[in-house]
Amino acid sequence: MKPTAVLANLRSLMASEDLEALAREHGALKRKRTLHPVKMLEALLATSGNDGGRLADALRYLEMAYGIRVDRSSFYKRLDGSFASFVHAVMVRVMASRTVTEHPDLRGKLAGLSDLWAYDSSSVTLRKALATSFAVGRESDRAGAKLHAGMSLRTGAVIRPKITAQMVADERGIDLGSDLEDVLVLLDRGYSRHGLFEAIEKDGGFYLTRLKASTNPRVTRVHRGRVAHSAVKNLTLTEALEQGALAMDRHVDVDVELSLGKSVLPSRVLGVPVEQDGETVMWWYLTNLPRAAYPPELVRDLYRLRWQVELLWKNLKSRFRLDDVEAHAEHNVRLIMESAILAHFLSLGVLDATTTAVERKKLTVGRMALAFPFALPNIIKMLEAEDEDDALELARLIRSAILHSASDTNPKRTRRATLKRIQKRKETANHAV
Repeated sequence: MKPTAVLANLRSLMASEDLEALAREHGALKRKRTLHPVKMLEALLATSGNDGGRLADALRYLEMAYGIRVDRSSFYKRLDGSFASFVHAVMVRVMASRTVTEHPDLRGKLAGLSDLWAYDSSSVTLRKALATSFAVGRESDRAGAKLHAGMSLRTGAVIRPKITAQMVADERGIDLGSDLEDVLVLLDRGYSRHGLFEAIEKDGGFYLTRLKASTNPRVTRVHRGRVAHSAVKNLTLTEALEQGALAMDRHVDVDVELSLGKSVLPSRVLGVPVEQDGETVMWWYLTNLPRAAYPPELVRDLYRLRWQVELLWKNLKSRFRLDDVEAHAEHNVRLIMESAILAHFLSLGVLDATTTAVERKKLTVGRMALAFPFALPNIIKMLEAEDEDDALELARLIRSAILHSASDTNPKRTRRATLKRIQKRKETANHAV
């Protein structure tokens, strides 16, 4: 990839004038100050992978990179609500810049899906002083925040992140927006709310989840697993199973109705027999995927992809310190957590901007996360460079540094680690089903 292409790609992520405009718009830049909000944001992102205190590391970065010396209280004072609003705006802007690429699991029969989101939540422990804003439970004095988010299996990006108190139930914290045309949302049983399924369907999307034990829909028609059609008429799923009206040794595929207060939501329940500990058990799924294109076997394999969202939490916590939140104010909790999400997004964007599809196969998200803090200062210099030749040289250096991070210093150890990782993924996928 030529430096001119790298330069154009990186500039498309975010221009320096766009950052200043956002800072002014959200009140973070009112006049020329020693602590410029863009430099403050750079410091937070560049130290996102450090082991020390997040804010203290950012303050040291400003001194080393720009010679800016301010006392800690002045720095913390500038991390106010307007700066937090600025960081949020940058995160939203960068998220919107992510382009959809082809995922190997979304080909063939799945080509009709525009994207596939694996949705879940992850909790972060906070200082007890924040228990009023971020309660863990009604009777607890502990504090904790919960990040609700999806992971796009096409882009690897975070989908519609939302931060709430830890006590907020998953089914109430989810925010999918309204742009769901041909998107399949994979949900665990914590999101089993009929109103949510109805909203996804109304917005043109599809849902797939494990059937919750307490969910007992009424069967309206049997397509597979039939004993006698009349035997299931007006029966709930539990009644049909208890009366032996549905086979338990083969695939089951039935139409059902989910209660929505005064109305009902037509849906689909599938049962897949699995040998477990010497006996046959049924794994049950609830979905609105069309029957003609998605038989029970394919639905089961689709749901197995949900485990990939666990890689997102691992990367955010181990590489970008999502759970390292030493803050005393609510807006700083959101600021620190959203800066971790932003760093993750930017690392993906920089990876796409500086490498080809073939080169990216050698660069894992984890390695890119390690290279990101070293690349970021040069990216900022490149965006601010007035001379085009200087900008091109910086673009070349950035690409070279990222490609170098793909080199393997111990291939034997990597192969062993890869085999272990593959085995662990298989075990995790089987457990998720």
